[in-house]
Amino acid sequence: MSECNGKIICLFFTANWCRPCRAFVPRLVELYETLRKRRINLEIIFISFDRDEDGFKEHFKNMPWLAVPFDLNLHRRLIDRYQVDRIPSFVPSCSDGITIEEDLIGCIEDYGADAFPFTRKRHEELKGIDIRKREEADLEELLGHEGGKFLISGDDRKVA
Repeated sequence: MSECNGKIICLFFTANWCRPCRAFVPRLVELYETLRKRRINLEIIFISFDRDEDGFKEHFKNMPWLAVPFDLNLHRRLIDRYQVDRIPSFVPSCSDGITIEEDLIGCIEDYGADAFPFTRKRHEELKGIDIRKREEADLEELLGHEGGKFLISGDDRKVA
């Protein structure tokens, strides 16, 4: 655990047999790498819901972070301790962290690295920005997106 000293710890409960979990892992890897490039002192710890060690190993090979060794009894104690009742689940250790019921997975899917620091306050800020955009934005803001501001024609040309 000395590897985690001074870091923001997030627990990631997931399983190889879970299709939504496997689909979410690349998004979480992207978030993790982005935050690390920003020099955010973050560590994710994978806790498996897999039924066997082979599933655990197969799933873990796609993750650049740490994992709790495969041990069904230990995993069950952690699942009970953090009251995890669905996967994937992402549990930040910060005291103002978003609870499992508030769906941090959805927040990360919607906002990526902008969801950090995974607090209730940050989640409310992001939701407020979305509401403002929907209610107050002009047409150009609504149609604008990260790839650039353009429309497409019927022959698939980009039109500024």
